[in-house]
Amino acid sequence: MSQSQSTREENTSNAHPATPHNAQQRKAAMQKPAGGIISPEELAIRWLKQPYPPTPQQSAVISAPPQGSYIVVAGAGAGKTETMAARVVWLVANGFVLPEHVLGLTFTRKAANELGQRIRGRLETLARSGFRDQLQADDPRHEALRNISPAVSTYDSYAGNIVGEYGLLAPVEPSGRIISDAEKWMITRQLLIDHDRELTTSRSMNRMIEFIHTLSEEMDNHLADLKDVRGETEALIDTFQQVEHGVGKPLSLKAYELRDANQERLDLLPWIPKYWERLKELDVRTFGQQMTLAAKLASEHPIVGQSQRERFRVVMLDEYQDTSHAQRVLLRSLFGDGQDDELAVTAVGDPMQAIYGFRGATSSNLGNFEADFPFRGQPAQKLELTTSWRNPASVLDLANVVSSRTLGNNRTVSELKPREGADDGDIQVAFFDEEDQELEWLTDQLQQRWESFKKRKEAAAVSGEKIDPFSAAVLVRKNKEALPIFELLRAKGVPVELTGGAGLLDIPEVADVYATLRALVDPEDDPAMLRLLTGPRFNLAARDLQILARRAQQLQRRAKGDTDPGEMNQAADSTATSTGAEDPWIHNPAYEELKSLESPLREQLLDAIPNPADATVGLADAIADFADAEEQGMSPQGTRAIAELSRELGHLRRNCLTKPLPDLIADIEDMIGIRTEVLTRWHRNPDDSIGTSHLDKFAEIVQDFSRLVGSNASALVDYLRAAHEHDAGLEPGEVEAKTDTVQILTVHRSKGLEWDIVAVPYAHRKNFYDAEAPGITIDRWISKAELLPSSLRGDAETEGEPGGYPIYDISHAEKSVDLTNAAEAFRAQLLATEAQESERLFYVGITRTERVLLVSGAAYRPGNDTALDPSLNLVLLKNRITDARAPLPGASVHTWSDLGRTPSKKDAARVEKGKATEIDHYLYPTAEQLTAREDYAATRHTSAAEEQASWPQPAPLASRPGAAEGASMVVDALGAATTGDPASQSTANQDMLTRQWDEETRLLIQEHQQRTLTAVEVPLDPMLTATQAVAMNQDPEQFARRRRRPIPMQPQPYAKRGTAFHNWVEQHYNQAMLFDEDEMPGASDATLQDPQLEELKNKFLGSEWAQRTPESVEGSYLVNIGGFVFNGRMDAVFHEGDDPAAGWLVVDWKTGQMPTGRDMRNAELQLAAYRLAWAKILSRQLGVEVPVDNVRTAFFYVRTQHTHYVQDLPNEEELIARLGLDKS
Repeated sequence: MSQSQSTREENTSNAHPATPHNAQQRKAAMQKPAGGIISPEELAIRWLKQPYPPTPQQSAVISAPPQGSYIVVAGAGAGKTETMAARVVWLVANGFVLPEHVLGLTFTRKAANELGQRIRGRLETLARSGFRDQLQADDPRHEALRNISPAVSTYDSYAGNIVGEYGLLAPVEPSGRIISDAEKWMITRQLLIDHDRELTTSRSMNRMIEFIHTLSEEMDNHLADLKDVRGETEALIDTFQQVEHGVGKPLSLKAYELRDANQERLDLLPWIPKYWERLKELDVRTFGQQMTLAAKLASEHPIVGQSQRERFRVVMLDEYQDTSHAQRVLLRSLFGDGQDDELAVTAVGDPMQAIYGFRGATSSNLGNFEADFPFRGQPAQKLELTTSWRNPASVLDLANVVSSRTLGNNRTVSELKPREGADDGDIQVAFFDEEDQELEWLTDQLQQRWESFKKRKEAAAVSGEKIDPFSAAVLVRKNKEALPIFELLRAKGVPVELTGGAGLLDIPEVADVYATLRALVDPEDDPAMLRLLTGPRFNLAARDLQILARRAQQLQRRAKGDTDPGEMNQAADSTATSTGAEDPWIHNPAYEELKSLESPLREQLLDAIPNPADATVGLADAIADFADAEEQGMSPQGTRAIAELSRELGHLRRNCLTKPLPDLIADIEDMIGIRTEVLTRWHRNPDDSIGTSHLDKFAEIVQDFSRLVGSNASALVDYLRAAHEHDAGLEPGEVEAKTDTVQILTVHRSKGLEWDIVAVPYAHRKNFYDAEAPGITIDRWISKAELLPSSLRGDAETEGEPGGYPIYDISHAEKSVDLTNAAEAFRAQLLATEAQESERLFYVGITRTERVLLVSGAAYRPGNDTALDPSLNLVLLKNRITDARAPLPGASVHTWSDLGRTPSKKDAARVEKGKATEIDHYLYPTAEQLTAREDYAATRHTSAAEEQASWPQPAPLASRPGAAEGASMVVDALGAATTGDPASQSTANQDMLTRQWDEETRLLIQEHQQRTLTAVEVPLDPMLTATQAVAMNQDPEQFARRRRRPIPMQPQPYAKRGTAFHNWVEQHYNQAMLFDEDEMPGASDATLQDPQLEELKNKFLGSEWAQRTPESVEGSYLVNIGGFVFNGRMDAVFHEGDDPAAGWLVVDWKTGQMPTGRDMRNAELQLAAYRLAWAKILSRQLGVEVPVDNVRTAFFYVRTQHTHYVQDLPNEEELIARLGLDKS
């Protein structure tokens, strides 16, 4: 067993259920071995040759009796994957089970791959160890170790197997295809368009789609049917009506709001069966529907459970705290309820890592396991894993402080302990006055550590010393929090990546393309027009924008036949600004997009947009019909700007809107010159520039969306807007920890991953809230029609299951106040429940680190006058670090502001009466702190009032590369402008204008040269795939042109066929090929009935490779070659022999013809990169240098069944030279 108990994510194979053996075979396999029981320690040291034996806790789990039910509570980084794999190996080695009778379930493909590889790898090691030599000839373990095929899969994949095998019992069509979120969104949108006359709601298209998807998913997760939802909703409405009739007067406004939400659910409920019927017509289903079908099949048809229990005798359930109610019913019906006392069922989970309630997970499942899976009339046995192999000692100390506060007296797991020899760690916590200060400090910390790493790397290159790669992550609560940090890190020259959906549409260059697309599709989209008009290209002044707005209002009145000839003249002289947003703005998308801006600027912008209550004419209409703009008072610069923008939008609208979506996006990029701007953008360290990678990522998303039936520009805009509004991001797939970059992602996305350096910013009380946090809106279903009534949830609190989800009970209400009081009590209970999940989320964040932990917050956010307290958990961390009675090694408080929320009069009166709560003890300010807060707020308010709103809005441009230099120029110019000397002011303005023209001229000339010169030069991104490197070597000019302006290629049948074949091979090797909830559909959908694909499959099945077991299938890699980060996937990696550092073979499947000559030599360079990548991966995993010659490579040409082994591949230096990377 590895001392580090590494939880690294590897891409390995897993298996679908195997053919069941008969009862006699199973009984023979389950008998006690003649030679006595092999202990976990003997198995690890003697037979598996592991350097360390398991800990006593691990040994207890591994050697638990072969029949029984066990709940293993495993803390963060406690080596659960290794322990689960070791238990399976122990059961097989002792003859208690055959590998094909083992079922392992987890949530992600990545986790399934890792568990499957560990089980197979350990069993293969056991088979090669000489273990079989001591067995009798007829011992079934001989066959067990020759045919190693445990079934390791995801919960969703296993549910799909159940539906596929038993679906006709329901009856449902077993072959229904699973769809992605994007395709689901498109199907629902088309449904609403087809039935638009039946729409009687004021909800927008996107909000209707949200209603249908959310309620349908809630019903799936909790196995609620339409009849129950309708009945419960009608009962609630009846109660409201009875109370109103009983009191004889109108209810309170709050009571009406609650009643109306239920009425809306009832009115819109008929759309749910319409949606289901449409999915059925298309023979598709969602993951939620598939899980529901599987749960119903298991609970309503006993033959399903009987068959599965015959097939699987050992069941391992991973991350059980994240299972939904439907998954609980499925697993309990199949393997629980005491139906088979010979089963061995082991669930592993951590109550402190239950953070997916918003996705339907029910954290109470972990506590209910003991009753759901009894053994011989007794509750399941509970075991623990509490040694963390990941975290430093001081980090664990802080994590225990958080968990003790969250779990309280209901602690179901002991405190975590550090591994023997663990370092203390490097911990800093901080709370600042202003968020800007917090982010500056945080990014400075990361910059310093990155620069330190580069110096150590340079020294290691000279000395030959081996150093660990740079590994860092910033974990945010919400995707929208990622962009400011990204911009600051990029400005400081730190390589940074937005990972897992964090803020792609907010990246400046992508936001410009997105805004142009929105303006094309919807001329009334004023926020998009504002983005274009006030951005760096046009930089329209505030006064010009107000004049343009008045023009839009004039056109609006003209459309209504109510015009005033003098209104534009009045508008030209007007300098009035709005004093605030009226009611029509409250739920308007424009206000939502602008509300984060500072108050004076926000009011100026809102004044420039037509009132949403009656606007049918937008700013786009105004710029298209404003020939006399200069006569109406607009500046010459403003007049030229709106004329240019009008011309561009007109050209795109006339000539490009009907083009394929990828071509439309390429035309937009070309028209606004955004790629040229990005490629020529100043960067402090060009080697760390990410170039056009975000534009490329956006283009890929558009390409994927364009494959969907019915996709067009309008649908694309709606889809992107929905993703942006719901903070869902756009990055598909599972997240992997990477090196040599700072990854920014949400805490939810980080679960299961680890980094050397971890930062958790924005740790204020609104983000990580507690049960008494003010201003937290937790209404849930009582005011949201799309959510399931709480009484219908599978985890609802009952007498049999206390501590479940709170229920809104108004069955005994007689007065209006009873309804309101019940709602307030429900909200308080719900806030307490959700606050626990928020606290657990904080715990997950701080336990991702292997060495450095930075946790910070700030009292004031930009544009917000309300101060925030630090989160309760941040205060707990600070208190523990500053506890002089027990100093915490390696931990310090960088700074701690006295600022925070000023208590309300109600809170102050309560505390004065001696009714302070436990949380008040930590967060209620002292008299000195109150004075400091009042003084700072007054000073801050005065300073803000004296400032004029800057235009255009400086953030996020203020943090762009080169901003400091630009700001200095502006300050100099402003200094000249305020001297009162017209001459100096004119000179300064002229100098600035001259510099601006010089820069624009330089860029235009450079762009023209790039288009006309034979040689095309573009800066290379530091991240390449092997295919890109080979393409660059093969045709550098064509590669450069495509990198400068990627033009999507027309999808070809052979390309789709190749993708489909690779997916099928992965399935053949028993890797579940599933779409994650946020993945877009792949290219394989259109090739399912391709006869040539079937021929390729048959050819493969007849080859030697179909019978071999790979160590890795579609394994991802990320390695540094010649200063470039190569990333991608290798089709398959095989291993021969007992030496883990030798005997490796990388095979690449080829569905086309075998090339010759120069083409073959170029293709072989791809294998050279794979070979080098695998050698580097092995070196990192084994801790020793693995020679690249220990890895062989081959192409397998499927059509001819020919394996082409490639000899004499270049080493790393030769490969760098061959690819020209030494000249890049």
